[in-house]
Amino acid sequence: MNLSFSSDKEFIAKLSELVLDNLGDENFGVEQLVEQSGLSSSVIRQRLKKISKKTIAQFINEVRLKKALEMLQEGAATASEVAYKAGFSSPTYFNACFHDYFGYTPGEAKKRAFENNNEENNSSSEPENSLSDIKSSSQPQLISFRTIFYAAIAVVAVFILVFSLLPRSGEKINSDKSEGKELKSIVVLPVQNLTGNPENEYVAEVFQTLITDELYRLGFLVRPTHSVLDPSDSLISIQEKTKKLKVDVYLKPTLLCSGDSYCVSVQLYQSIPEEKLLWSHNFEQGKNQVYDIFKNSGLNIAEKINFSLTQQQKDYLSTEKIVDPAFFDTLLVGKHFIHKSNPEDFELGVRKLLKANDLNPLDPAPLLALAMGYSNSGHSSSAGVDATTLSVAYAEKALSLDSNLIDAYVILASYYLYQDWDFQKAENALNRCIEVNPNVAPARYHKGWFFALTGEFDKAADEMKKAMEIDPLDPIIPGYLGWLYQYAEEYEKAIDAAKLTLELDPNYVMGYYVWGTALTGLGKHDEAIEINKKGVAIKPGFMYGLGMAYAAAGQHDKALEVAANLEKKPSGWNSCGLSLIYAQLGDKERTIFWIESMVEKRQDFVPWIRHNPAYKFLRKDKRFQEIVDRLNLPKEDNLPSKK
Repeated sequence: MNLSFSSDKEFIAKLSELVLDNLGDENFGVEQLVEQSGLSSSVIRQRLKKISKKTIAQFINEVRLKKALEMLQEGAATASEVAYKAGFSSPTYFNACFHDYFGYTPGEAKKRAFENNNEENNSSSEPENSLSDIKSSSQPQLISFRTIFYAAIAVVAVFILVFSLLPRSGEKINSDKSEGKELKSIVVLPVQNLTGNPENEYVAEVFQTLITDELYRLGFLVRPTHSVLDPSDSLISIQEKTKKLKVDVYLKPTLLCSGDSYCVSVQLYQSIPEEKLLWSHNFEQGKNQVYDIFKNSGLNIAEKINFSLTQQQKDYLSTEKIVDPAFFDTLLVGKHFIHKSNPEDFELGVRKLLKANDLNPLDPAPLLALAMGYSNSGHSSSAGVDATTLSVAYAEKALSLDSNLIDAYVILASYYLYQDWDFQKAENALNRCIEVNPNVAPARYHKGWFFALTGEFDKAADEMKKAMEIDPLDPIIPGYLGWLYQYAEEYEKAIDAAKLTLELDPNYVMGYYVWGTALTGLGKHDEAIEINKKGVAIKPGFMYGLGMAYAAAGQHDKALEVAANLEKKPSGWNSCGLSLIYAQLGDKERTIFWIESMVEKRQDFVPWIRHNPAYKFLRKDKRFQEIVDRLNLPKEDNLPSKK
């Protein structure tokens, strides 16, 4: 559209569209609008003045505010989140602009929307049905309570099953760090926001991660917070949950004020053998010294639970860290938004973190947050296939500023092990991570997969079990353990681990795949088919497991039908699945073809092909050996039996 000759309505609509396309960018202003419109500033200024009697800056602000009002009325975000989404530099400035334009605050806008919805719902109700409505509504409440009650019992059963697979009480995860003494575990509860302002929820949320990160850095055995916040066991108190999970102490932080200073109350409770308050302190710290809250908490926790700190850690805690308040505010917003699933929110988080990095290029926090954001974003962010590359680059840059960043090492280890196939770098990253803190679940299960590269399955299983003890409610860990046992041809153990995965999450389809594959290994083909069908019914991601089961059971037509469907959707995982189906069919040519396809697509499980029992019939095939040789895998002295 040529705006010079457009109608007034088209002119306003196009300019509004340009503003909305750049809504979250606080730097988008008059100059950027003029540039993207293709018109001169004088033309836009004169025409806007004629149509609406507004300046260009006023027009941009009006578009932002109207969109902000829509978001507030939808109720999907807080006023602070809306402020940043609408391109305002701070919630304070947004509140002032919003009130000036609409005559009421953003908080009042949400309240009005809620009241209007209630009025609409009340006006559409049918009084003559009120008695039946009451009767019908009371029954679900009873069912809901009963459901929660039985769910609580089920969770207790899961706890018992989880810990039956873990090291016994006399065994230590972290003998190096604690010099033979039993290491106490801790969980950090979500920071309660008692400031009286719901807009501080994101501050409380990020504070929780900052406190947890500090404890990880100091080598504590930190249980993931979700371990004690499982909604299915809402009838069980925090104290009971911590005892069942063998959490020795828990930290209960509360945000009491947020502004030029932060007021934070921190309470440390002993959970085992009985609940007892060990330490309590109220911090009031200016933004420029906010990190003192986290450092002092770490120092006092270590003292109260007799946790030995290294001299290097003591020196770190005694070093004062002064931050620019503008930097810290920008960092908080960036860390909050970059973990949102919405692509627009993710990009807003990226912009804020890049701005924080510009404000202080020597602080690794924005770089690490970017690395973690891109690592977790997968294909949901607009970064697409570049997400991994960006994640690794930011992790390496963050480590150049601080060599003790656990999350950065986990990101690099995962990349080198599963995607880049630089196994020496993977091992170095894992060893360094475990040196900083031996109690990081992902580092432990990645180390398990590293040992599996050389067929050291006992060591690999030990690492997986250590990960399970650190994070006993993550279903992926027993799933991985079962997968390892399946590679080691210990099928009964694989089934036990798969069942645990499904106890933790009945919809975790990896559990059905591992279970079904293990049944195939035991020659229980009918059972394998039924188990795989259950998984496929939930999610077809492991459809190839069903194809393998059909092939092993002699139902070749059905196996080939699954293979044909997989070929229609090319991907690394489907290439893997096709190679496994054709391996079960005994078709060497097609198995080799699809393994080569896996290598070309750099599918995650390529490095473990020499230990996958499905490819056992290829181990003397020169083509297969050439593929293995190209991978430059770590050398192994004792290969498992190649029956």
